[in-house]
Amino acid sequence: MVALQLTDNNKISMIRNIYSTVVKAIDPVDGILKTWDGDKIKAISFGEAEYILQNTERGYMKVTSELVSKMPFKESTKENTYEADFDNLIDYSNYKLN
Repeated sequence: MVALQLTDNNKISMIRNIYSTVVKAIDPVDGILKTWDGDKIKAISFGEAEYILQNTERGYMKVTSELVSKMPFKESTKENTYEADFDNLIDYSNYKLN
């Protein structure tokens, strides 16, 4: 199923999900193989996200999951700790469908 939305200028567009990627590489500082967050890819499916990576010279990245929300944090009163900021949660799965 593909969800469609009406844009501000009255055009119909497909709703694209956001997919997370990772990169594995040897850390030049300590020589250990590590995993880092990669780019965020907008695509209509997991498969399309992989296709976009392969065809934009980013085949070294791997699509890992769909990003459904982002939780910001606020500093806590305790040193070096953070608290989840539920009031500012970003929900990527809550589509704005007319």
